[in-house]
Amino acid sequence: MSEPIVPEVLPPEKAHHKYSPSGLGYLEVCPCFEQKEDPNKVNEAADNGQRGHAAIEHNDPERIVDEYEKECVLKCMKFKQDMQEKFPEGKVINEMALSTTHHHGTDDYVLLNEATKEAVIADWKLGVLEVEAPDTNIQFWSYANMLMLKYTWIEKLHVYGVQPKVHEKPTYQLMTREWLPRIDRRICNIIASVENPDKKPCRNSKSCDWCTRKATCSAWAETGIEIFGNQYGVKLPEQLLLGIDHEPEDLANILFFCSILEDFCKQKKKQIGQEALTLQKQIPGCSLINRKGNLKVGDVAMLVEVAKSYGADPEEMLKECCNVSAKKVTQLLHDKYNVDIGFFTDQMEDSHIFERGSDIVFLKKKSAKVKPMEELKKAASENWNQLEG
Repeated sequence: MSEPIVPEVLPPEKAHHKYSPSGLGYLEVCPCFEQKEDPNKVNEAADNGQRGHAAIEHNDPERIVDEYEKECVLKCMKFKQDMQEKFPEGKVINEMALSTTHHHGTDDYVLLNEATKEAVIADWKLGVLEVEAPDTNIQFWSYANMLMLKYTWIEKLHVYGVQPKVHEKPTYQLMTREWLPRIDRRICNIIASVENPDKKPCRNSKSCDWCTRKATCSAWAETGIEIFGNQYGVKLPEQLLLGIDHEPEDLANILFFCSILEDFCKQKKKQIGQEALTLQKQIPGCSLINRKGNLKVGDVAMLVEVAKSYGADPEEMLKECCNVSAKKVTQLLHDKYNVDIGFFTDQMEDSHIFERGSDIVFLKKKSAKVKPMEELKKAASENWNQLEG
């Protein structure tokens, strides 16, 4: 007969530790990995996982509505039943808090059987993606390390990864205390790489897909450059920094790359500015300046007819007015025929011969206020007098 389930809750300050078992694998492939949960973002997969874990913990599959998800929960509950039958004198702990000086975490299922000096740990993996097996998975290693350090009588530790959507049978690894130095070295190496001030990001699909540092990550930027090159059939040199010597062909490719980026950035800034003005949103650190679009010639033929009334030569006007701005046309009429620019512009815009382009939005980064030159000179003079004194 197994002992009653004993829940153990992880202290709040350790609930999301920097070196949690579930995060060590990401940090091992990239020491710059970061993952911050967005409280406003709905994550259906995570919600399903939490509901499934709660149902398994409380042996209550009726909490799950979806039949497929419920079937997965029942398989995990069956595993628990099998373990309790195998170790009838074992003490079962759901959601067990574990910790060392290195890291803290919560294991889904622990069974302690001191009579035979054995223990069982299991982690419920309710997603559709295959999870690395316990023989190499640092998350399982971490749980094993913390449990064996906490209970020094454990000689055999049975480690299971239960993935009902991926495998019919749980993945398994038997660990003994001989594993502890090896596990400790691996964890210490991960922590040392993260704490290294000279650490550099590494590109890896395992970590990059879930990392929140994409906007500032140089390794992710390199991925973008590669994608760009593949998209346009352009081979870019590995180093794009200024001051590095490049072959003429490389320079041409870099110039093409920069032109595409420049055009994209202009369009993106314009889009952000237009949306911010339309929605009346403030952008921190930036000011939005809205200016009317430039006047342009809309109907050349009608403009020529109007210009004739001012004595302008029709052929000359037709030649000069094609593909030019309204400003150039009015300047021409003013210089050659003494036409009043302001009056003529108003008249042409009212008649729709001149058309005003779409509004132009400038997204300008706010800069710190600069003191007037007089103040700077005065302050410099006072400092100089103090030094002389």
